[in-house]
Amino acid sequence: MDVTFAASNADGIASDDPVVEAFGDTIGATDTVSGDLSDNVIPTVGGAALPAFFPLGDTLVDLTVTDGAGNMASGQMTVSVTDQTDPVISASSVELEATSADGYSGSSDVIIAAVNAVDNVDTDLTVTITSTLPDPIAFGASQVTVNVADDAGNESTGSVSVTVVDTTAPTISGADISVEGSAGVALPLEDDQVQEWLASVTAEDIVDGAVEVSNNAPASFEF
Repeated sequence: MDVTFAASNADGIASDDPVVEAFGDTIGATDTVSGDLSDNVIPTVGGAALPAFFPLGDTLVDLTVTDGAGNMASGQMTVSVTDQTDPVISASSVELEATSADGYSGSSDVIIAAVNAVDNVDTDLTVTITSTLPDPIAFGASQVTVNVADDAGNESTGSVSVTVVDTTAPTISGADISVEGSAGVALPLEDDQVQEWLASVTAEDIVDGAVEVSNNAPASFEF
C-alpha cells in the first residue's frame, strides 16, 4: 500500500492536499462482523497525528482500526515524497559590454547569472550553457540556449537574449600646458604653442580605436 507523491514545494506535500486525501479515501478495512470499517482507519506518524506536511523522502505511517468489539488491527505504509517538477525558466536577457571592435570576449558567467529560473523545491539551480558561444560574441542581439537542472535531476531548456553593446566612452590623453606670453596681451588660438598642444591631445576607444578629438577652445587666451 506504499505510495509516492510529487512534492508541492520545499516542505513536501500537505497532508490535507487533495491528492493525498484522495489516496487516503482508498484505504479500506473490513470486519467479518462489523463490516466496512474504512472510516475507522486511523493513520499516525510516530504515535502522533499526521504532520501538516509529508516531507521530501520517506515517512512511515502506522494504520490502526478497531471493530465494534474492540478488536484492533494494525498495519504500516510508506509515504514517499519526491521532486518531480521541472524548473521554470522565464524571459531572460543581458547586455554585454564590448571588449574590442569585434564584440565581447570574456567570462560567460554573466550570461549564466542572467538566467531567470525558479523551482518549486530547490533554490540553488544548476545552469549550463548548451549553445556553442563564439569568441568574440558579435555586436547585436543573439539567443544563447541554456539548461537548468534542480537537485533531483529535473531539467528545463530555455534561452537568454544576449546583446553586445558599446557604452564605454573613449579615454582622452593629454596634459595641462603653460605657455609664454606677454603681459596684457592675449594669446591667439592660432599660436604655434597652442596648436601643438591641441594636436597632442588624443583619444582611444576600445571599439573604434583612435577617435577624433574636438574642443571648445576660445579664439584667444588671456594673459
